Amino acid sequence: MTIPKLELQAALYSVRLRKLIIDEHDIVIDRVQHWTDSVTVLQWLHGADKKQNVFVANRVAEIIQDAPVDQWRHVRGPNNPADIGTRGMTMEALKEMVNWAGMVSSASRRMARRSAVLITAGNDSAQRADFAQ
Repeated sequence: MTIPKLELQAALYSVRLRKLIIDEHDIVIDRVQHWTDSVTVLQWLHGADKKQNVFVANRVAEIIQDAPVDQWRHVRGPNNPADIGTRGMTMEALKEMVNWAGMVSSASRRMARRSAVLITAGNDSAQRADFAQ
């Protein structure tokens, strides 16, 4: 399997996982953003109406069904905290370099500046998770 197809499979897993989490919890999430560092995946999603091979077409159809194209954003590879483990460094260097909580928090704030997420608890109370500030 090629790297772009593996990236597409990862996008599909993210949509399935998001759906499972939302279905299993008593919260309403009004808006969702999915992030990928694969431009190819984004092109496939934007070209869902074009002819694609069966593997790609089937996965794109399932992704688009639960996560429309407007929910997808691009994150550059160097800014993607999920890729830090693939950059070929020793555990000692990784421990010294990374403040995991700070890095994830910083990356989340940068991404969230582009789109605040409104989360409403199950009953009457509402909480706004606004990271744009």
